[in-house]
Amino acid sequence: MRITEVRFRGLKSLLDVTCTLDQLTVITGPNGAGKSNFVDAINLLSECFEFDLEIAVARAGGYANIAYRGKVSDTQPVTFFVALEIDSREILDIRHIGNRRDLTKPISTTFYITYEFTINAESADASDFSISSEHLRLRDKEAQLLRFDRAGDLLTFRRSKRMTNRGSNYGNLLYPLSDSAFLRFVKNRVSPTRLTLSVLQFGGGGLFELVSRQLSDARVFQLSPHQCRLPGVSTPNARLDRHGQNLPAVADYLRRQQPSSWELIEHAMRAIIPQLESIETTFTNDRQLALQFREQDLPRPWNSNEMSDGTIQMLALFIALFDQRLPMLVVEEPENALHPWILRHFLEMCREQSYKQIVLTTHSPILLDAMSPENIRLLWSTAGQSRMAHVSDLKPSIIEMWKSGDLRTFEIYDSGIIPEYLPGSFTPEDEER
Repeated sequence: MRITEVRFRGLKSLLDVTCTLDQLTVITGPNGAGKSNFVDAINLLSECFEFDLEIAVARAGGYANIAYRGKVSDTQPVTFFVALEIDSREILDIRHIGNRRDLTKPISTTFYITYEFTINAESADASDFSISSEHLRLRDKEAQLLRFDRAGDLLTFRRSKRMTNRGSNYGNLLYPLSDSAFLRFVKNRVSPTRLTLSVLQFGGGGLFELVSRQLSDARVFQLSPHQCRLPGVSTPNARLDRHGQNLPAVADYLRRQQPSSWELIEHAMRAIIPQLESIETTFTNDRQLALQFREQDLPRPWNSNEMSDGTIQMLALFIALFDQRLPMLVVEEPENALHPWILRHFLEMCREQSYKQIVLTTHSPILLDAMSPENIRLLWSTAGQSRMAHVSDLKPSIIEMWKSGDLRTFEIYDSGIIPEYLPGSFTPEDEER
């Protein structure tokens, strides 16, 4: 499964911003363009599925702090849109029905899902809000299979005949959405609740359990070497926090629960520290976990406070990259504290993780030059509104100039050919004066 597009309307500076996503997508632009707001929007969308809508908005500071900041109505709605693609084999894996007697013929197809929901403030002070609408579409390459709409408390479903028969291939594969009794249950359960996303009720081990998991497990990272160095607390399912907190506990978890991933992490780190023998965890005097780095021919290991910022940050990046539980990573400015060679090494590792989607925000010439312009999105601001586009949309001839070698990727931005990239009044004409 992969997310092909996200769109945010009425959220902070994102009055209406759409971003298509590749396996590896890089977002750049001048300071103040809204890159952090875009990252926060993805984080908020993820937390709506990980926790619930009310908790996610509260963690973001309340509705008033997520709504668009420009000159619009005090009750400006906020809309989230996401488009996904999923192969039928992924559903077979979770349903455990692949090529069995309950399928008359094996199915091999791609499903396309779009999901959108809008929330509105219920008063001018924006202290309270509710879901005003939800829209979900499920289709294959031929036609639409399912349409779901919600307006306030009113829910409506429309389904293709190909999925309403439980005895058909699609009926079995897309169960429980093919079960009318289940949909009636969802209607009755959701109707009274103002802050419950209906799609979260479509579980049952099927398609939308995968969708919910894909979104809830997306993670945003803005890593801080200081936070990464702090001791961690062992938990049953330790996860790396946004700024790198709990890194030792996550390392310990992966070493025990994902040994193949941990082997890849140590191997990647040896490209940076050739003499590295192993990375270990130990308990501190106050019973917390801390990291140790053991090198060849040295009698005692180094602790995390003795390692460079770049080494600690690189370990956190590799842990996030190789953690099998995370289908999507969004990393803000990974170049911080990293040597250019190590940054290029990290990018190569990102490209090799084909099962993951990775989004990076950056100002780094090194990182940009290592990318094709086709995988870069430019974000800029006009009159307080963030805007996003492919380079080729702004100047179609750029791609051919890059392919012919006339321009490096960073020169596309730094040269002033695309004025949207330049901050404020820093244009080539201004410099000549």
